[in-house]
Amino acid sequence: MMEEKSEIHVKTLFGLETVLESEMKALGFQEIRKGSRSVSFKGSLKDIYRANYLCRSAIRVLKPIIRFEFNSIDEYYENIHAYPWEELLHLQDSFSIDSVVHRSSFFTNSIFASHKAKDAIVDRFYKKYDLRPSVNKYNPDLFINVHVNDRKCSISIDSSGEPLFKRGYRMQVAEAPLNEVLASGMLLLTDWEGQHNFVNPMCGSGTLAIEAAMIAKNIPAGKYRKDFAFMHWRDFNPSLWREVKEEAAKNRREFDAFIFASDLSDKAIAATEENIKAVGLEEDIVVEKANFLSYEPAAGPGILVLNPPYGEKIKLEDSIKSYKKIGDVFKQKYTDYTAWIISSDLEAIKNIGLRSTQKHILYNGSLECRFIQYDIFSENN
Repeated sequence: MMEEKSEIHVKTLFGLETVLESEMKALGFQEIRKGSRSVSFKGSLKDIYRANYLCRSAIRVLKPIIRFEFNSIDEYYENIHAYPWEELLHLQDSFSIDSVVHRSSFFTNSIFASHKAKDAIVDRFYKKYDLRPSVNKYNPDLFINVHVNDRKCSISIDSSGEPLFKRGYRMQVAEAPLNEVLASGMLLLTDWEGQHNFVNPMCGSGTLAIEAAMIAKNIPAGKYRKDFAFMHWRDFNPSLWREVKEEAAKNRREFDAFIFASDLSDKAIAATEENIKAVGLEEDIVVEKANFLSYEPAAGPGILVLNPPYGEKIKLEDSIKSYKKIGDVFKQKYTDYTAWIISSDLEAIKNIGLRSTQKHILYNGSLECRFIQYDIFSENN
């Protein structure tokens, strides 16, 4: 499918485009171009494997194969029908189509766009072979991504399959678990590399602590994942894939910093401990049932990342008091720490009572959040 370098699109979450761009530069990818919720680069088949395996802030990696403009649904169909799909699919293979439609003159929804694309592909096979490949929404051999913007269409092969935030290590979840890509992107925004202590109160399922340990030890984002869509491509190269993993293993490192995860919930503690055990990081992360408001942390310097309850979890009148207490704890107990908090409660977060040094707009699911940094200095500084 790919012998020479060609354009690759790597999708990410809103607000993490610059983080992903920095990751890709550090990994040595070439001709990088930042877009909306995406970063593009020129790469080879090995680069597709590397992007899936190594990029912590990536959601999926797409290989564009067709671009065209169309002035009718018939033209849309014919352009897709003309592509040599038999080079990517065997008759016994299955495929799925995921479509996104923006401001289209012809498609009122993405389902119709997917349906017409599916017809074009299976009709080509039937015309050539009198047989059709099957559609499988859940476990196909080929994931196809269709993007329609007005009269322009781009079709890509999805090399990831399941979104890359499905790392493969989460055995248990607590209430409202944090997306692994969002967690990792947040950590990269803090410049965490294992250089100082890391504290994650209200840890939930332990996602932030686990991602922090993986960054500190340079464990690949996809290390614990068993399957990627590119492994089912007709030109999948097992030796090249093995080479990618072996090269990454050589870059593992150790760190001396302290990673602490705590929560008041027994369910959260149990979930965190099981997830940490699944990745073999028991020696790197200390888990303890503790109240953030009364716990005495290790001396700084350090980084604290807090993901408190917000959205539908607590009422506004309670959250204002809670955020005031959070700000007091930051000031009283986390001297020489860089404290970060993420929340969608944009009114309550104003009650932290500290001057912020950075603010980022991120989305936790559908919730618009602020990810805010506070530098906590002693009175003598």
